[in-house]
Amino acid sequence: MPPTQPTPPERLEVEGLDLLEAHRRSPSPESLAALEVFRNRSPAHEAVVCQAERFLDLSKQLYRPRRALSRALWFRLDLWWTRFAENRVAVTASLAVLAGAAVFWTFSGALVDAPPAIAEVESVAPVAEETFGTGWREQREVVLSDGSTVWLGWQSELDTELSATQRTVTLNRGIAAFRVAPDSDRPFFVNAGGVRTTVTGTEFVVNRQRAGRVEVAVLEGQVMVAMVAAPAASEATLNASQTVSVEDGGMSAVSRRSLDEIGQWRDGMLVFDDRPLLDALSELEPYTRYRLDTTEIAGYSGLVSGVFFIDQADEALVTILETHRLEIGHAAGNQLRLRFARPRRP
Repeated sequence: MPPTQPTPPERLEVEGLDLLEAHRRSPSPESLAALEVFRNRSPAHEAVVCQAERFLDLSKQLYRPRRALSRALWFRLDLWWTRFAENRVAVTASLAVLAGAAVFWTFSGALVDAPPAIAEVESVAPVAEETFGTGWREQREVVLSDGSTVWLGWQSELDTELSATQRTVTLNRGIAAFRVAPDSDRPFFVNAGGVRTTVTGTEFVVNRQRAGRVEVAVLEGQVMVAMVAAPAASEATLNASQTVSVEDGGMSAVSRRSLDEIGQWRDGMLVFDDRPLLDALSELEPYTRYRLDTTEIAGYSGLVSGVFFIDQADEALVTILETHRLEIGHAAGNQLRLRFARPRRP
């Protein structure tokens, strides 16, 4: 009686895969018994079943269910790749055929929708996180991965988190102008000191000032500003040339401002057109070497007009104080307490 010829590896792989597929598709005592008989024939049979189990489990996580044919193609692709070094020419040709077939069956219009559990896994996307900042007398333009552009003013810092579902920026300090790339499926949020600005595509400025005041102004398009820890009524919708500020737990009324006033700081200038004095000082302060205490002049209603260079902010501060008859009542380190100038004796 002639000796039994060993089963070719390719046929062994097909038999093992078919038995495992049949059992997983319709589990029964008979299918399980047939699979166990196959596994017990030899160590090679056991190895084929183990490899098939590993690959089918992996394919279930990575690919939408497609019945036996697509999984068999991917399985053979994996098995034959391991033997590439043994027969480079033959396996190269096989890989080309299998790769084309696998792509066709995996991405064809006849795909079966993934069950909810798998669909949920597929919807999870990585989040890209970055931090950007500037120092004294430094401005910086940053292009985010979604195509949005951010201009950072002096001594400013922000964190970004971009995912497939939303884009979130946190302004930790300073001032930033945003030109948001339109994307209706991914809203763009800017958080700054308890204030959230929401847009889908527009150009606006968020200024987080030293005294805890946050100001939002729109250059183009529309944004919605809301206080995160406040009732829903604490919201405002801003259009171009409109601004709103939040401080001491309250939101101001919406006011108008020229586009030059809103965005000229990017060109190194501050433009004030009948700006309330305290607002002008608050915007000027980050560019000076000082911290300003305006407690004693809190009720002053004077207005400021003019164009001031931000790299000459100290000189601008002196000019504004002299124009409004204000003086430094007390100085401690870099902190200045402002007051009304006292009448001079003759």
